[in-house]
Amino acid sequence: MSVGTRVAMLALTIGLICVSALAGFIASKYEVFERDPREFISRVVLKFDGPEPLLSPYRSRLSLDGCQCAASWRICPCGSTTTLPPYEQEIWSQVLALPMPDAPPLAPSVRTRLSDAVGYDSILPDASNLRIETFATRPFGDATLESLHLHYERPKTRVVAHFAKRTARSEKLLILLHDTGSNGERMLMETGRPSLREGFDVVAFDVTSNTTLMGIVNAAWQLQGVHAAGLWPRAVCDFAKKHQLRQQYKRIVVYGEGDGARYAGYLANLCEAFDTIILEGGDSDPSADYPSPLKRVHRLFLGYWHDHLTAFPARTSIRDILANSRSRLVLIGDAEDYRHRLRELVEPAYDWRPSLAAGATGTRLVFRPEAVRQRERLLGAVLAEDWDALEGASLHRRLP
Repeated sequence: MSVGTRVAMLALTIGLICVSALAGFIASKYEVFERDPREFISRVVLKFDGPEPLLSPYRSRLSLDGCQCAASWRICPCGSTTTLPPYEQEIWSQVLALPMPDAPPLAPSVRTRLSDAVGYDSILPDASNLRIETFATRPFGDATLESLHLHYERPKTRVVAHFAKRTARSEKLLILLHDTGSNGERMLMETGRPSLREGFDVVAFDVTSNTTLMGIVNAAWQLQGVHAAGLWPRAVCDFAKKHQLRQQYKRIVVYGEGDGARYAGYLANLCEAFDTIILEGGDSDPSADYPSPLKRVHRLFLGYWHDHLTAFPARTSIRDILANSRSRLVLIGDAEDYRHRLRELVEPAYDWRPSLAAGATGTRLVFRPEAVRQRERLLGAVLAEDWDALEGASLHRRLP
């Protein structure tokens, strides 16, 4: 055995000893072998991708005794990617058992309060001075796809929009806002292609994708008086004004999925009217929203419509969003959830009518079927306004 080989083996042995000692120190310091392995997984996952501490009104109403991550990290409940440790199951059951607050009266001056809360009017420049640049053009089936940058000064950022125009002139336009874990181009591929075949031009925006990263970016934007929930609706509204879309198309429909549905709800209140705004999944029941407990916890911390009536900025609720919408609304969700939870949220401001055909001037609630093939055809039926092919209900505003 050569001298070099011996030196290498000695160095490797010393390295392994050091690594073992370091691993033993870490295991001892963090009590790895004294804890439930599932809790250890939770701690590792949350170290790299953890939600914010639970905020009121929930935190003051929960018993956090026995929640180790609350003592260690001031975060509770926390979760793993596989299953909830016993103490987290208890905390989660407490959260789901919290009574829904009594419905307050409709909030006054909702548009003004919501605009102020998300910095809608603080965004610069305005639509007339907004610079929009095309950075890529390519064929997209029977359409031409332009990818564009919308340049904003406050906040200092570029918003991306993908605009697919059919070769034959279209009189219909579909605007898409995607959910987390997606992007505009992906939604254009999955949702936009069928709509192009049905005669729509399509615009897909890039909005929130990774909630953790977006939280960091949004913190910087809020120092400038602008919230992401204000920028995304404003970008859609500015794009429509700058391109004079309302003059070009006889019918404009906005479709938001998940997080995109929340922004579409703001858009319905803050922007000039579109023909229809469709919201799917932005108000769903948190207990069934994600199969992963960690993802469910993320949704809880984000303060969505379903958590409580005052989850919105400016202390407004989903009922306020519906009542003050400038556009016709179509909400897509699960039948049982809509018949109970959502109905409780919106009454007594609305009359509930178990027919989609009766919703000519009201808000329509489309029940999402369980069969995958039927769900794939659902959006097409909504866009075609084929209400006889769908199950749902209509909301009609009661006079004060």
